[in-house]
Amino acid sequence: MNLVKKILLIFLLLFPSIFIQAQPHLVLRSSKGQDTINVCFSEQVYFYAYLINGNDTLFCQWDWDMDDGTTFSGMGLDTVKYNFVLEKAHRVIATATYNGHKYSKIIVVRTGLSPYFSGTRANLAPNQTGVCKGDQVQLIGKVSDKKSWRDHPVSVYYEPFPFKISDQVSYSNSITRKDFNPDSLFSSKYVIDSVGLLIVHSNSADLKISLTSPSGDTVILKNSGGNDNYFGDTARGTSGAKWYYWSPGASRTINSLAITRQMIPPAAYLPYQSFDSLLSSPLNGKWTIRVEDLFPGNDGYILAWALFFSPRYVSDTLKYTCTYDLDQSFWQGDNVNLTSDGLSEAFPGDYGPHPYKFYVKDNFGCFHDTTIGVIVEKPDFDLDKPVVYIGDSIKVEDKTSWATSSSWDFADNSPMETGKSVYHKYQNKGNYVITLTAQSSSGCTDQDTAVVQVIPKPIKITKYNVFTPNGDGVNDVFSFFNTPDEKIIAANIEKIDARIYDRDGNLVCRWTTPEQAIKGWDGTINNRGRIPASEGFYYYIIIIKGKDGKNYKPISGFIYLHR
Repeated sequence: MNLVKKILLIFLLLFPSIFIQAQPHLVLRSSKGQDTINVCFSEQVYFYAYLINGNDTLFCQWDWDMDDGTTFSGMGLDTVKYNFVLEKAHRVIATATYNGHKYSKIIVVRTGLSPYFSGTRANLAPNQTGVCKGDQVQLIGKVSDKKSWRDHPVSVYYEPFPFKISDQVSYSNSITRKDFNPDSLFSSKYVIDSVGLLIVHSNSADLKISLTSPSGDTVILKNSGGNDNYFGDTARGTSGAKWYYWSPGASRTINSLAITRQMIPPAAYLPYQSFDSLLSSPLNGKWTIRVEDLFPGNDGYILAWALFFSPRYVSDTLKYTCTYDLDQSFWQGDNVNLTSDGLSEAFPGDYGPHPYKFYVKDNFGCFHDTTIGVIVEKPDFDLDKPVVYIGDSIKVEDKTSWATSSSWDFADNSPMETGKSVYHKYQNKGNYVITLTAQSSSGCTDQDTAVVQVIPKPIKITKYNVFTPNGDGVNDVFSFFNTPDEKIIAANIEKIDARIYDRDGNLVCRWTTPEQAIKGWDGTINNRGRIPASEGFYYYIIIIKGKDGKNYKPISGFIYLHR
C-alpha cells in the first residue's frame, strides 16, 4: 500500500462524518395505513410522524395541517388524532422543523361520500300523508349509483366589487394553493403557464405589476414606464375591463409596444422579469399579485386576477368516486321486515309519526343513512255546523288522506250514506253522534266521530196576499213555504191544520201535514186539479204546533186568487 492510500485510510477512520453524513427523513403513518386512506364520516384517525436520522428519532417542532382549516403545532407533537367531518379528500401534511430545516410528508385522507337518496320514500298514493292504523307500508330505498368528488384548486379570484386604483393607491390580493406535493418547488420558468389581470386603466405607464411567491420571491410582470396606453376600453368604465396575461412563452413585453394613447390589445405578454426569479420557491402557499399606481392623475379598476400553473408541472388533481350496494342496505324502525334490494315492509302501529331510517354501504365500507317519516293517521272529518236547526242541511267532509271510501252513520235511523262529502238533514231535535268509517285501498278501516246538536227553529209564517194559478209557471201555487228558509220552518212543524174558505164559507182546500202545506194550493176545488176556483178573495186560518212543543197562536188572513 503506497503512502497516499495509507494517509487516506487513516483520515477516513478518524473523520468519517465529513464524508458520510446521514440526512434526516420524515416517516408519516396513520392508524389506517399510509399514503392514501379511506375513512368514514366523523371516524377518528391517529397520525404518527417520525423524523429519523440514522437510528435516531429526532425531537423537533411539529406542524400539522388537516386541510379543512384545522392546524396543530407544538414541540414533540409527533402524534395527533382527528375526526374528519367534511366529505372530501384531505391532504394531511405533517411538517417537522429541525435545526432550521423543514421536512414534510403527506397522507391523503378520503372520506366516504353520502349518496343522493332521491326516491327514498314510503309507497303512498299521491296526496296521501298518512296510513290507516294496522295497514302495511312498503318502504322504498333508492340511492345514486355513484357519487364523485374532485379537487378544484382556486385559480381565479374575482373581486366582490371593482377595486379602484388611482393617485398612488395600490392593489394587492392573494391566491393560496395547497394541492401540490409538500416538497414541490418552482423548478423552471415554465412552471407558471400565465398570470392574468382583469383591468381597465387610463395610463399603463403609471402601473407596476408584480407577483410574489410563498417564499417571498418577487417577479415584476410589468414595470412602470413605456408609452401612455390604456388597459381595457376606458370609455365604458368597469364594463370595459379586459383580461391581460403574462406568460413565459410570449414574445414581447407590454412596455415594448410601439403604440401611444391606444388600448393595449388583450393578449399574453412576456413578463418584464423572467419567472426564473422564483426558482426554488415552494409551490404550496400564498401567491400574491400587487398593482402599484406610482403616479397621480390617472385611474382605473381591477376586477379579478388569475394564476395558472402549467399542467405538466401540476400534481394530479385529487378525485375519487364512491359506489353504493343496495344488497347491503337495510331499514330500521317499528315492525320492519327484512330488506331486499332496498325494499321492505313495515307495520307502523300506534297513531302518530314513525321514523324509518334507511342505511346503505359504500365501497369504503361506510354506512350512510337518511330518515323518512310515516304517520299513522286517525280518521278526521269536517262538520260545518256543530249546532243546526231541524230541517237545515249540515255538510260533512272526510279529510282522511288514506281513505278510498267513506261511510256515514248519522244516528237518526236514516240509511248509511257514502261519499267524501255528504249533506244531511235532521228531522227531530236532539244530540246526534255522527260516525265516519274510513276505508283504505287494502281494506283497513278506522272511525272518527263528532256530535251535532239539532235544535228546533221558532215558527214564523210569511203572509202572501195574491197568487195567479194561470199555468204560466210563475206564482201558480199558494204556499207559505216557498223559500229554502221557509221550508226549514215547515220541517219544524209537529202538527198543522190549515184551511182555506171562499166568500160563502165553503172549504176549498185543507192541509193537515207539513208536506201538504209545502205543496200548497193549486187554485182548484179541494186541490184536486179538476174544478178551478173562482177569481176573488179567499180566507185562510192556520193552527200550528211546533217541534219546540209550543202551540202557536192561530194565523189568519186573506189571499186573492187572480187569473
